[in-house]
Amino acid sequence: MNDAPTRADGSIEALVAALPEKYQPIFGHPELSDGSSRGCEDRLALILAAAQRLQGALGRPLRVLDLGCAQGFFSLNLAAAGHSVHGADFLDRNVDVCAALAAEAGLGKATFQCARIEDVAAALQADTYDLVLGLSVFHHLVHEHGLPPVVEILAGIADKIGCGIYEVAVREEPLYWGPSQPKHASELLAPYAFQRVMSWQPTHLSGVERPLYFASQKYWYVGDDFRAFDSWRFQSHSMDMSSHQQSRRYFFSKHVLLKQYSLANPARREFNREEYENEAGFLGAPPPQMRTPALIEAVVDRQDCWLAREMLPGRLLLKLMDEHVPYAAERVVDGLIRQLVLLEERGLYHNDVRCWNLMIDSDSEPHLIDFGAISKTRSDCVWPVDLLVSLLITVREIFMGHVGPVLPVRRGLLDVSMLPMRYQTAFANALAKPRGAWSFRELSDGIKAWAGESMEFPGYVAAIAAAERGMLSLEGTLAAEMHEGRVARENLARSLDEARAELTRSREDAHRWHLLAAQRDDEIATLNDRTMSTTVSHGALQHRMEGLLAQLAVQEAEARRVGEDNAALGKSVQEWQARADELNHLLHLVRGSWSWKLTAPLRGLKLLVRQPTAFTRRIVLAGMRRVVRYPVLARRLNSLAQLFPPLHAKLISVAVNNRIIADVPAPIEQEGIVGGVSSFTGLTERDGLDRLSIRGKAFYQGIANGNRKETR
Repeated sequence: MNDAPTRADGSIEALVAALPEKYQPIFGHPELSDGSSRGCEDRLALILAAAQRLQGALGRPLRVLDLGCAQGFFSLNLAAAGHSVHGADFLDRNVDVCAALAAEAGLGKATFQCARIEDVAAALQADTYDLVLGLSVFHHLVHEHGLPPVVEILAGIADKIGCGIYEVAVREEPLYWGPSQPKHASELLAPYAFQRVMSWQPTHLSGVERPLYFASQKYWYVGDDFRAFDSWRFQSHSMDMSSHQQSRRYFFSKHVLLKQYSLANPARREFNREEYENEAGFLGAPPPQMRTPALIEAVVDRQDCWLAREMLPGRLLLKLMDEHVPYAAERVVDGLIRQLVLLEERGLYHNDVRCWNLMIDSDSEPHLIDFGAISKTRSDCVWPVDLLVSLLITVREIFMGHVGPVLPVRRGLLDVSMLPMRYQTAFANALAKPRGAWSFRELSDGIKAWAGESMEFPGYVAAIAAAERGMLSLEGTLAAEMHEGRVARENLARSLDEARAELTRSREDAHRWHLLAAQRDDEIATLNDRTMSTTVSHGALQHRMEGLLAQLAVQEAEARRVGEDNAALGKSVQEWQARADELNHLLHLVRGSWSWKLTAPLRGLKLLVRQPTAFTRRIVLAGMRRVVRYPVLARRLNSLAQLFPPLHAKLISVAVNNRIIADVPAPIEQEGIVGGVSSFTGLTERDGLDRLSIRGKAFYQGIANGNRKETR
């Protein structure tokens, strides 16, 4: 059911003609589409393709919400494709056009309402829609409300609707709202885990193109691969230490991994692009003897590189170590060296051979991953740079069953005597050769050729062993100090939080006491003004009050230091309260004294001279309060005052406004109040004038004079 019916006077031609802007082509009416601001067919093709993918994943037609639907071009085309669509637009004329077009085409699954995006988003319920469209509308909200509130609105939408397609304006556009947009358009869609630009679209406003995003918390859509994902993260493993500066995202489906290499960060752009090209190139033509996952998609966009591949079976070696799951260490090492030899024979090298880049299957067979680290460069990505030395450290970690922290480089586990005998001999013989002759083939042959004899190590091995023991000892000390530092920082953070809370409470207390002191100061100043005209005895009271004011000033200073000594401030306030009570008691005695009563006429005369109107008003009010105490007298005076209607109405108004009487008497409420409404039917002009107020008579006289002039 459409919320906005077609206007009664409106054919579709008339409704379209009444639009302030024909922003989109008119659905089903090419003859009315000429002059539309934007072409929509290319975006429609992308939207329909995404909707078809999502429909295939869900196994049913979609429920679509179109925010800012304009003239309904996308809503109606989606409805024509079999989906249920609800469009919302803040302009009622747009909604009228949409409703008329839906009725004409018999699209009962297309409904529309006139509403703001903020209100529609606030009323959303979970699992009501599968797809939301927000095409070139949210930049207006950002300009109106700022970025954070709009991101919060999108976070609510992302929680309730699985997928969204958004066309986002960018700050480079030379329009009034441009400077208010975020630096990167993707910041607006920050609540979504997956964001991918499907295309860049031209507009009618400038030569700057806008990105058209597919965004989701549940699905990825890269190339031809549309797939639900179970989890995602910025880090590939627990030892990542944010080395990629959040320029990568890893999405995990049941058997497929999707990597996003961002090109937005200049510091990581070239590195990410190089690793993407390495991985895509290697998985596109891997060595036949090496088990590698199948490459599913490899796509390069303007802002990102995407690579989807199968995941090899098994678990990361690092995970097995952390969970103390047993594995066959020698089988892992032999399999690792065998793969490095295969790569070496093809002029390729893995530049990051680490325990977190080894997948171990159920037979303890290792499989190298992180294929982006495979290149023709014969060096490790970081210290110790040399591949054979780096491998020695990894082999030591495999046999130890533990990977130490990177502080800031890997631990130098270089003592070959700590390895099993056949690896001792092979590594010692390989490292004894000139550096240029080091190779994984030489190491592999040495391991296979070991005949079971022990080896006499040269002296440098003992020196390396001593250095390693010192390094491990230093590492232990450093780790202990770091732990103590973390504990100290946590304790300090808690203490700072408590201190901040205490300071906040102290400031609030000080503010309250300051307001109370200011209020008391005003009260005392008022009392001081009222007692300045009293007798000499009042001079002593004034002197006492000045002393209290001085004490109050001291107490205000103490209140400002309440953060240092709240207890002292509380005590001072109690003393001040007692003295204020004493002052009130003294004032009560003064007002009851004969000197106060005897000087009352003088104070009245002073008020008459300075403020005659206020004095007269006070006398009248006092008289009226006394009269109402005597009902018989009040009725007689009321009857007498009625002989003078304006005066009577004024007195009644004063009595009501000052709460001397509760309300206007019923008979007077209609005809006796100045400015009230009355009936003049059947009255002569003179009688009618008598019932008017002075101002009413003046108005009447002005009207009468005007009429006389016109009749001349």
